[in-house]
Amino acid sequence: MGNTFKDSSRRATNLNSLRIEKGNDGSFDLFLNGELIQARIPERWLPSEICERFGFCGQEYEAILHEARQSDSATVTF
Repeated sequence: MGNTFKDSSRRATNLNSLRIEKGNDGSFDLFLNGELIQARIPERWLPSEICERFGFCGQEYEAILHEARQSDSATVTF
């Protein structure tokens, strides 16, 4: 089992919600269960936050980023 939120044993009992919001300056804010956890992340650093910290890599990451770019926010429940 990995050390990411996505792979943790808490997943079976508690659902978490990760929301990514795109700001007017092109940076992104991350909210975990409605609480701001990281603000003004440049897009070039977003993969390390989303993939390494939460375990959403590859196609999952691309889908999240695409939604955030299109509608200025994306929410993932895990």
